[in-house]
Amino acid sequence: MSPELLETTFALLRLSLDAESLDSFLNRIKEHPLSKEDWAAIYDFCKKQTIIGVVLVGVNKLPEDLRPPREILDHWICQGFYIHQQNIKMNAMCAKVTKMFADRGLRSVILKGQANARLYPDPFSRQCGDIDILVEGGKKNVIRHLKEMGLMSVGDNVDPHHVHLDSALFDGVSVEVHFRPVNCCPIGRGGVYQKFLMKYVSNQSNKCDLGFVEPSLEFALMMQLGHIRKHFITEGIGLRQIVDYYILLRACSKQNLEKSRGALSKYGLNAVAGAMMWMLNRLFTLNQQLFLTEPNKKCGEELTKLVVNGGNFGKNAGNEKKCRVKEWCLDRKRFFWAMRFFAKEALWFEIGYWVMVLKNTPKRIKYHRLSLKGFGQ
Repeated sequence: MSPELLETTFALLRLSLDAESLDSFLNRIKEHPLSKEDWAAIYDFCKKQTIIGVVLVGVNKLPEDLRPPREILDHWICQGFYIHQQNIKMNAMCAKVTKMFADRGLRSVILKGQANARLYPDPFSRQCGDIDILVEGGKKNVIRHLKEMGLMSVGDNVDPHHVHLDSALFDGVSVEVHFRPVNCCPIGRGGVYQKFLMKYVSNQSNKCDLGFVEPSLEFALMMQLGHIRKHFITEGIGLRQIVDYYILLRACSKQNLEKSRGALSKYGLNAVAGAMMWMLNRLFTLNQQLFLTEPNKKCGEELTKLVVNGGNFGKNAGNEKKCRVKEWCLDRKRFFWAMRFFAKEALWFEIGYWVMVLKNTPKRIKYHRLSLKGFGQ
């Protein structure tokens, strides 16, 4: 995609989120009309970034003669309808899973996903991912309950901060049960950050009218910065998560923002917040009153490049086309790249990778799975 077309795509995204006027966007495309190939490229980019439903809101605002060609528009509308229906299903499943844990006396809160979607101009336009639900009680207690509920078996994989449950148990919906809000280095400020999140979420969460519990905006601001940082370091982050954060900032009160600004340094989030402010200012000309910290241009440019080139969670970065050895080497090289911005966190995740390699090597020898594909899994 050319830089000019990318800017037009960002402008269409702003139009969708009421961050740019219709007149401003119309002036742009009247000066540089969009061809069928341009619209196809915009659609493909939105698909890779999982923002098809969100951007369709902007497309629907355009005069009929300036909309995409009929064959592209029809397909886009069909996808938008599917996303709308999927949101209805996901909201209902969030309520069901929340009640399932509440019936056992366990408090829970929905992280990201459907909680974020409620803040969008069109709550049914955000493309759904997993259901991420944080359950209080600690790792051992949560896993014990999951086994008693028949949702886990002995020997099932347990990640450092969550358990991924079989989607067949939830009508095809992927559910991740978290016993920690985010995966980060628990030493030093990371440990303080984790304690803050666990303490704050239990005191500042409210049940919404859809039947599930959503966290406060202050919690969401802090928690999602940690989530973005983790994916920045490891596999990549997509535009959907960046838009989520923009929507969160817009929904915050002055008091929410002031509290968050004061907490960034304490929890070691200054660097990722600076990168986010730079990128959000680049994409949306973010109102300076919404800045959490001063924009970090160097880190922000790297984040923007990572998002644009990698797509949703880096799935379109092209690594799948490379040989496995080269892909593995690039993953290890990524560690040194990330060290420039988040030294402690990058080192933590790299150590975690090698721990998993050593831990799983006997099992992989037993089952003759010694290829580099998924070696740390």
